[in-house]
Amino acid sequence: MEGIGEVAGEKPRILQIYDPMSDPTDRQKRIKGWDQERIEKARVLVVGAGGLGNEIVKHLVMLGFKKIYIADYDQVVEANLNRCIFFRMEDAKKRKNKALTLAERAKEMSPYPDTEIIPLSTKIGDEGITYDDKLWKDIDLVFGAVDNVMARVYLSISALYNSRELKRSIPVVDGGVRAFNGNIFIMVPFKTACLACELPESVWTDPWKRASCSGSSLPNVTISPSLPTTFSVIAALQVNEAIKILHDGALGKPLIGKRLCIDLSRGDWYVYEVPKNKSCKVCSMVPEG
Repeated sequence: MEGIGEVAGEKPRILQIYDPMSDPTDRQKRIKGWDQERIEKARVLVVGAGGLGNEIVKHLVMLGFKKIYIADYDQVVEANLNRCIFFRMEDAKKRKNKALTLAERAKEMSPYPDTEIIPLSTKIGDEGITYDDKLWKDIDLVFGAVDNVMARVYLSISALYNSRELKRSIPVVDGGVRAFNGNIFIMVPFKTACLACELPESVWTDPWKRASCSGSSLPNVTISPSLPTTFSVIAALQVNEAIKILHDGALGKPLIGKRLCIDLSRGDWYVYEVPKNKSCKVCSMVPEG
């Protein structure tokens, strides 16, 4: 009887020895139910390249995601540097584009030579990535890392429209941060509430108002207090939920349709289900088809 690597008439030969120290994904592949191929095949879009975007992309690259789109039209400024791990003072001095800078630095730190990071120096919306943009055909999952209501509204519209047209779900894992507080919400088009379902009527009077972390001098921008610790936690939770979604529950039940809120000043964590708003100005207006 011939053994492994044995050819008739010859002594058995060792064809290959697996070295667990040489594989960057070795430790995560030891998790029961982990499917590295699903991670590598997933095509993701990160909307926003600030504090959350930096942390999200860091995790995606280390986990072995092979195709990552990053969208942001904004520039790096000095006020970003307390929480954006990939930005440098020289980037701020030159007012470099956030998406381009993040893509360049993340590619440099990737342990995988075939990591593809595509920067998009634009925003989500009519003047950038529109709901009918061809980009959506190449997206499996979206991370929301934005700082204004209208961007979330447009993310909801885009996810709904393309999930219907492409006949496959495009989940959105959204995150928000303010000082010690943060939250995440997972939207699955036509199955859960959208990112606009909880918005009070008053918000619609100025949906483009931004809660900026950069200290912009624009009149419709509110400067938001920011801590790197909160950004790190929220981004990690967003990526962790995305992992569970991509594994179809094999690694735990994702918080689909639920909002997870944290207050790191008190150590409080709580989760609640977000009901669909039948009068929502976004998802109630988009038929499933």
